[in-house]
Amino acid sequence: MNIKSLIEKEISSWAQVGHHAMLQRFILEQGREFVAGPRSVKKMKMKECFRNATQVALSSSEFTYVEGYVLSEDIPILIHHAWLTKDGETAMDPTLDAEGHFYYGVMIPLEELVSEISKSRVYGIFDTGLGLNASYLFDRMPSLKDIVKSKRPISAEEIGE
Repeated sequence: MNIKSLIEKEISSWAQVGHHAMLQRFILEQGREFVAGPRSVKKMKMKECFRNATQVALSSSEFTYVEGYVLSEDIPILIHHAWLTKDGETAMDPTLDAEGHFYYGVMIPLEELVSEISKSRVYGIFDTGLGLNASYLFDRMPSLKDIVKSKRPISAEEIGE
């Protein structure tokens, strides 16, 4: 299963309805593929991946926080997710058993992780809990602003509202 091509397909699908797919574009451009590795930290609470990965990254300088997409062999749906890496290549997931999963994400330096969480007061960098963290995405990928400006907005009628 190729997670990168699935992200590209999702961007194309959204483009057909005039959506910018900012998060998908950002992760594709700024991220990389990670290989599922063995668990090197204890398994933590399910459905709290952003919190779990942040806590481990804050408690140990040997880990780097990564945010992006995970894809299961069983379910071909991209899921926004967070995990850790030591070497920049291997995904170490404190939430899921990494085996049987594919990872594609952006490594976030500890300083940025702390800064963004302090601003939003939520775990996770790319989504503030009230929508995308557009200022962060635009700061890290200025070309994203041009993509957004070049496309027409989606009307309510087009999305079925």
